[in-house]
Amino acid sequence: MVFIEVTDPWCNTDEAESICGIKLIQSRADQCDAIELAVAHDQFHDLAAEGVYALGKENHVFMI
Repeated sequence: MVFIEVTDPWCNTDEAESICGIKLIQSRADQCDAIELAVAHDQFHDLAAEGVYALGKENHVFMI
């Protein structure tokens, strides 16, 4: 089974849920099996590679 969770620091969580049906979550370190960066927000850029990798489990997939 696959669970997809979405985080976006710029997006209004209420609007995302009411308009798109997407419930946004807060980022969680060491919790993800796969990470896909789909936006170029400064918050993600400022994390650098090490910060983004820290969001994933020890053996996770990283996609850009």
